[in-house]
Amino acid sequence: MEVTFSPIENKILQLVVRNSFPAGMELLKDSFGPTKPPAFDFIQRIFTELNRQGRNREAWDFMAQVAAWVQRHPEVQRMLETARRIYYDSLLVEGNSVMEAARQKLQVFAESLEGMDALHRDRVEKENRQTLEDLYREALDIYRLAHEVSPRALGALTGMFRCHKELRNQAEAAQLSQLIEEVYAEEPGDDKGRKGGEGEEEETPSPTPELLEIRSVPADLEIEMRRIQEMFDRGDKDETIAALDLLLLGNPQFIPGLLLKARVLASRREFRPAQRLIDEATRIDSRDKRVQEARIEFLEHKFKLLVAGASDFLDQGLRLGTLLGRSFFERALVCINQGLEICPDDLTLLDQRYTCLVYLDRMEEAREARKDLYIASPQYVASFERENRSALCFLAGFAYEGRPGPLEAFRTLRREWLVPFRPGRAFVSWYCRNAPGWVALARACRWPPSLFRALLAPLYLLGSCLNRHRRSRHSRPTRWA
Repeated sequence: MEVTFSPIENKILQLVVRNSFPAGMELLKDSFGPTKPPAFDFIQRIFTELNRQGRNREAWDFMAQVAAWVQRHPEVQRMLETARRIYYDSLLVEGNSVMEAARQKLQVFAESLEGMDALHRDRVEKENRQTLEDLYREALDIYRLAHEVSPRALGALTGMFRCHKELRNQAEAAQLSQLIEEVYAEEPGDDKGRKGGEGEEEETPSPTPELLEIRSVPADLEIEMRRIQEMFDRGDKDETIAALDLLLLGNPQFIPGLLLKARVLASRREFRPAQRLIDEATRIDSRDKRVQEARIEFLEHKFKLLVAGASDFLDQGLRLGTLLGRSFFERALVCINQGLEICPDDLTLLDQRYTCLVYLDRMEEAREARKDLYIASPQYVASFERENRSALCFLAGFAYEGRPGPLEAFRTLRREWLVPFRPGRAFVSWYCRNAPGWVALARACRWPPSLFRALLAPLYLLGSCLNRHRRSRHSRPTRWA
């Protein structure tokens, strides 16, 4: 029997057939309502036409609208659930395809980072991260639509969870994780809540693949981190960096990965990228004990390397003299300034900074550096490190057997009477080149240190007098201009 429609119904049907669904929906809302619902045959005809065209969203919108008007018709409810399922599944397929595209780009980006220097790596990582975040936001919008269609469906919830994790939205991800657990707990399944044959216990359904994926994320990361840690322990730093790049592109807030990468970069003396990674870990969770320990370890490691580098460069500069050693003084000054950023009151670095500035003929800065040194400790006594190399008092160190008190008198003579003047600086360079050999000769000949103490006694007394005068002067309140 052929079904005939009213003129209004025919017009709506024609609009749908001609791909003018918005106009057809407007006419539908104007012509029908709760008190005047459309006929079932008309609803079925429109629904069939939309499915034929593959317009899943429009079919869902249409059935959601007419089901609100026709609430107790079983066939209408069946078509509503069919439209919901088809539209929901199509959204999941679309969202999953976007996530797969992001995963493939992640692999390509990780491979492209291999062999790049630190500067280009940082820039490319930011660009790659922005591209991935755009894809994750696109997928998140799709999963949200699926969640609106079916609010308690696990597929949409787990998809949103993954997107929020990738976008570093920790609060939203935590809420979704809790909701997923609740939905799974109340999910009836095929056998949950029913008993089988006599004597059989109630069966518990196995977790869904989506829930298993969420639960496996921490375990998988720990396994991968152990593998990467083994790479680093073997000394394969390039492979370690490449593996961490891949891991962190997919899990940018994974603190152990950030800290290990910072440690690898610090071991390669790439301090600035390492500092940025530690700052990022601090921003994620500043109260994490691992982050605090890593920051302290990084600063200690960096400070030790800077102090060692400054001492070596300064020693080379002093051996070569003012002109030939200028580049070494400049390198030493760079290390010293970076070290003072970590420990501003380190007296050895302050003293070395003063020496470098004087040899570089930057006298105004040298005076300020000496002022900073005396402000830090008016009664400064240098520590004795690396057998007189840092004190630059080779013969005095041998004579006084490394005691720091007497050495300060000779350091004062060098700082006050020799270094400020060109002939004095030339003498210090000559002394640094030859004095270690004299000390080695004295040890080989077994000459007693007391002999050198007697020879150096006049210089020691003069330096001690200068020290007492300086200390008495700085012990009084001083107003700096």
